[in-house]
Amino acid sequence: MSKYNKEYYEAHKPEIKEKMRVYHAKNMEHFRIKHNEYYQENIEKIRTHRREYRAKPDTQIRIWCQNSISRHIRRGYDVTIPIETLICYTKTAKTCYLCGMLLDWTPNREKANQTSPTLDRVNNGKQIDHIWNGPGDNTPGAVAIACKRCNTTKNDRTYKEFLNFCKQITEAHT
Repeated sequence: MSKYNKEYYEAHKPEIKEKMRVYHAKNMEHFRIKHNEYYQENIEKIRTHRREYRAKPDTQIRIWCQNSISRHIRRGYDVTIPIETLICYTKTAKTCYLCGMLLDWTPNREKANQTSPTLDRVNNGKQIDHIWNGPGDNTPGAVAIACKRCNTTKNDRTYKEFLNFCKQITEAHT
């Protein structure tokens, strides 16, 4: 019977999905009540599960990426970089691309420290669409992961402007 059900479902997928959508729309209040009842009866189980899930390193990276993208969208940036691309890059980013300091990926709900990772718009465009490919990449829309200290210091400068700024400081004090 199971094989027949799978075949039937695949053959009639659009109609079944539409019927389910209509059914859920008509019974939204019922589902909301059942959801709330389940939540109240299993609140500790749900909280424990959420804590365990959020403690996983991959989940922490995904949450960081989602939050970074969401913050940029709220600020009016055109974000077209696929989240999976950003997640893959983030998993390999161990150091700040500007200063080379080891990034502190431990979740900190209160306040980020100076080595906390931030998503830096390398050339400060209004678009975010790809991972930075190194010093030769001057295209707008490139992002890289920098520590909070460097990203704050870089401010609204492009990568090249920031390097020139650092050279000026070095020359003034040597």
